[in-house]
Amino acid sequence: MPVGVHPTERVPLPELVFGQLMTGSNFNDAEERLGGGQNGLGIKLVNVFSTRFAVRACDARTGDTYENEWFDRMQRCNAGKLTLGKPNTHKRGFVQVRGSAPLEPRWGCAPNPPPLLADE
Repeated sequence: MPVGVHPTERVPLPELVFGQLMTGSNFNDAEERLGGGQNGLGIKLVNVFSTRFAVRACDARTGDTYENEWFDRMQRCNAGKLTLGKPNTHKRGFVQVRGSAPLEPRWGCAPNPPPLLADE
């Protein structure tokens, strides 16, 4: 995944992909579409429902890395850290994502779920 700064948005690409809603390009219903994608909503919804969400990405071509964390369901985030690397130092790029969402009764989850097997 490229981790450089987007030319018009002026933020690192992983921040657009993982931390900003409505960053896709097929929102115009009048245009013909080749696919029916959801504009990257899956991973962004993990961020929306997480109390803490972290991304770390490395571009294999440039060696650049990007790290950032969001908190409280995307309400707050750290200043992302973009570190310039040496080209071709990594054989493979990577993206590491971690999210933690609380178990809440309103989502059908109990903080202390009952045991799977009841004691007799």
